[in-house]
Amino acid sequence: MRIISTTTTMENTEKQHKTSLGSSLLLSCSRFFKFETFNPELSTTSWFIRPKTLLIIRILFALYGLIVLASVSVDLIKRRNVDLIFYFTYLSFIGLVSYFLLAIFYSCKYIRRRNLCLPKYLNFLFWTLYHTICHYHFIVSIVYWLFLAHNLTTDTPLEVWWRNVSLHAVNALMMCIEVALNRQVMVWPFFLITISFILLFMFEAWVVHLWRNFWVYEFLSWENGIKAIYWYIGMYFFFMLVYVIQVGVHRLRDKIGKKCGNAENGLQNELRSDDSGESMEIVIDDGVVESNYLCDKCKIRVSTDL
Repeated sequence: MRIISTTTTMENTEKQHKTSLGSSLLLSCSRFFKFETFNPELSTTSWFIRPKTLLIIRILFALYGLIVLASVSVDLIKRRNVDLIFYFTYLSFIGLVSYFLLAIFYSCKYIRRRNLCLPKYLNFLFWTLYHTICHYHFIVSIVYWLFLAHNLTTDTPLEVWWRNVSLHAVNALMMCIEVALNRQVMVWPFFLITISFILLFMFEAWVVHLWRNFWVYEFLSWENGIKAIYWYIGMYFFFMLVYVIQVGVHRLRDKIGKKCGNAENGLQNELRSDDSGESMEIVIDDGVVESNYLCDKCKIRVSTDL
């Protein structure tokens, strides 16, 4: 009995040690990516418009994106050609629509109950999607219209023009409007996540080439020799430059918003409560808007300088 007891104690100690290591690792990753600074309220409020107006715009964008994806899918089925699903344009557009659908959920939850106590994994997914749409869609538009749009001519059917403009221009417009109207921020460590997705896409392009014997984008072809190396290196630095620009755009937006906008568009000076015991308190003191979310699961305190 003593041997069994000792063995059980050792096993429990080992499990606790592994659990502790796992928790420490997760905590370290959270701190590195600054996830503890994530404030979901910034995604549902604006310096310039009301939360309900922001929700309506997101609904329109999501509906338009779904219509585009449906049109592209029907065309793929008709032509029996699935090659488009391997393109970065198509994959990033799916990410854009997914972001708007999730943003609608966040906006509805905020408007309905002023309660954004959601699972951490969902917040992490939402913030990651936000960084990807801000990072990728300028690049998609610029690369396409500079290097890949030569196939579009006056003889190209209007439907094909509409799909290409939607995937390579309207996407960037929707992203710009979203960045301008919400108050969410971008953080530097997330560049490692967004660039990791790019590396995964390049790996996918190599696999597709070996599997289906075609390059998703010709400039990725190894047959270009030294030019291919220049393309790979140049694209990396281009992605880095766009990320830096986007971080600067976010900071400029907030600077303009603090001077010309109105934080009370998103932060109402009120105390709300309902039968579920959830509540939100807004306190304005010395030019600082503070909102306290209280619920059974968590408490979030937000301070926004006016």
